[in-house]
Amino acid sequence: MVEDYSEIGHWLATQSRAQCTALATRAALRALGFSIIGKVTSKSDQLVLLGTFRALICASSTHSGTDRDLQNACDLAAKRGPNNFAPADAALYAARSAAEEESSRYLFAAESALNTAGIAFSVGSQSLEKEIIRDANSAAKFDLMTLEVSVPPELQIELDRYADGKDNLLKSAEHWFFWSRWYDRAMSGNLLPWDLQRGIALIPDDIWRQGPEAVAERIAEIEARFEVKQKLCALQAERALQAATSRHGIGGNAPPEPIELPVEA
Repeated sequence: MVEDYSEIGHWLATQSRAQCTALATRAALRALGFSIIGKVTSKSDQLVLLGTFRALICASSTHSGTDRDLQNACDLAAKRGPNNFAPADAALYAARSAAEEESSRYLFAAESALNTAGIAFSVGSQSLEKEIIRDANSAAKFDLMTLEVSVPPELQIELDRYADGKDNLLKSAEHWFFWSRWYDRAMSGNLLPWDLQRGIALIPDDIWRQGPEAVAERIAEIEARFEVKQKLCALQAERALQAATSRHGIGGNAPPEPIELPVEA
């Protein structure tokens, strides 16, 4: 049981890579909420935001499974990411936590939590620390990445502004629409299907470096292929069911029941 924020580092040292990454990712998601409303305007700001989302989708993609390619993507996202932007720093540490070996992953998760706590201090509140403690104490019973990301009242005010779409880049420019949808789902504990997230996390580095428009174009292609694949899988399942029904007859594979004829008087 974690009772004080000073115990988070010790707690993380006893956790799996998945739990460390989950706590770090959730901390970074909260941090991002304080910074995306009306504060991302210039092209350089947008590149920072894109790098933040890249790190977050890479880290969160390791929730349902990981492989060497995905770990490499996390590592690259952490190295390519921006600096001097607290949500980005938190996201980069989350990605690093997902990429690192078991012996050191908790250090990066702790740094992510510390960056989030720093934002809490900047707004004169320790409530983000309390949310991180709550996550740690929930981890024993629940899969953290499937839980709604709880937020303190002052962050909820920012998120309400975000939902209204006022001064919100993510809801006003088409090449950010995917990230708006992704952020909403991540905050609700309802991540996109793993293979779709993985495909986006594995977008080549040179595409990411071209900026949000190029990334949005590639994401649209990935989503279109994913949708076709889903429809094909559904069609194959339907045909398999039809074939099974036809093979066994209307009554399935049970033998027909005997029909009793009326006895003539």
